[in-house]
Amino acid sequence: MIAAMSLKKEQGKKTKLELVKFARKLFAQDGFNKTRFDEVAKLQGLTTGALYHHFRNKTGLFESVVDFCATEISKEVFKRAERSRNNLDGIVNGCLAYIETVISTKYKKIMLEDSMSVLGWKKWKEIDDRTSEGGLMLAIEEAQKNGEISKAIPPRALTRFLSGGTNELALWVSESGEKKTKLSEAKKVFENILNSLN
Repeated sequence: MIAAMSLKKEQGKKTKLELVKFARKLFAQDGFNKTRFDEVAKLQGLTTGALYHHFRNKTGLFESVVDFCATEISKEVFKRAERSRNNLDGIVNGCLAYIETVISTKYKKIMLEDSMSVLGWKKWKEIDDRTSEGGLMLAIEEAQKNGEISKAIPPRALTRFLSGGTNELALWVSESGEKKTKLSEAKKVFENILNSLN
């Protein structure tokens, strides 16, 4: 009995993840407003009722998609940061990795165009705190331990400053046909700011 319930629970998690991955493609292509909740179920061979079993409504599904995307992006950020020679370079490379990843067609419409307006700032920030910003805070604290950033600078305030700036730069880069030039300029900004903080 317990084994059967456990198996059913695992199958439910697997189905939910598959729905999130599939819905991500639709939201990335068509945006939140043009993606129909019942269409997600239909194209996956499910009834709308089955979709409601996992998500309360389209916004609930979208929230799960945003959370999934934010987690994927943060993994890419950490991967790039870990290959850096020191903590400051790691922060610069991580911020640039975030920008380069979030402006891709896989994430741009979801993360830059729809996420905050659909979920609201509070919910969007909760997801950001758990993923990208949480990692940035740890990197800053590590840099302070190693003397790369002055301990006189409040780490949470610096995290918010860099996180907000990174999101604004991502929007700026995404709106331009000169992405390579703007990414280079963004890198100079990050490097100069961080090198002035020790």
